Amino acid sequence: MHEQKFLCSILSYTLIDFRVQAIENHDDMVYRLSHLFHNVPFQLLEEDRTAAGYAWVLETGGEWLEDKKEKFLQQFPNLAPEENKREYLAFLLQAAFTDLEIHGKSTGNKPLYWLCHLLHDVPVQLLHPDTAAKECKNLEEKFKELKVEKWLENRKREYNEWYNES
Repeated sequence: MHEQKFLCSILSYTLIDFRVQAIENHDDMVYRLSHLFHNVPFQLLEEDRTAAGYAWVLETGGEWLEDKKEKFLQQFPNLAPEENKREYLAFLLQAAFTDLEIHGKSTGNKPLYWLCHLLHDVPVQLLHPDTAAKECKNLEEKFKELKVEKWLENRKREYNEWYNES
């Protein structure tokens, strides 16, 4: 559970940071997706919170959601979103990070691009403790390879301070 919560905190607080920057830069696309999804990572960990996240995304997702729902059904024809809320929300969160990555690249926003590039696979990996643990190790390697491990170390320190873990 520690790794799952840690990955959730990375995703959630990264989206909150993106939202703040989007307000400052008047970037509607980044604001819309970061606002829509900043609470979703932690909602993936508990069934009752997943239902609330699912309802929020359905209510506010608009056209973007319709496009992604169609892609989800194409990719997973045997999974109905209503019956697989966690998997669907993780898929949508991954799609949001992918869209933000593409937006970052097209606008020259390197921090947005690189963070989304590094984090876009995390949502589906955090659903299960064993894959979350592997993803934490994978992220450490990716961040080290790109020589930006300080960012990840800072997130770990913040997480440990917030949750009194070490």
